[in-house]
Amino acid sequence: MKYRTFVTNSEDAYERAGGPRNPGGPGTPTAEIDDVRVPVQYNGLLFDGTVFGSLLKKIREDPGSWRAVSP
Repeated sequence: MKYRTFVTNSEDAYERAGGPRNPGGPGTPTAEIDDVRVPVQYNGLLFDGTVFGSLLKKIREDPGSWRAVSP
């Protein structure tokens, strides 16, 4: 029961995202920054620590710009 809360929260997030009713919904990896999902065409940058770190730094410096360019 050590991870019960984590599992419950993960299941709830999956259901909110559409769960099995939305096969085009988020998969792995999926990232959200300030409640904005990283578009699927940018998922590759999640695997490059340098690039992803640069993105996070830019968002931290100017959070509004992230929302402006997100689909």
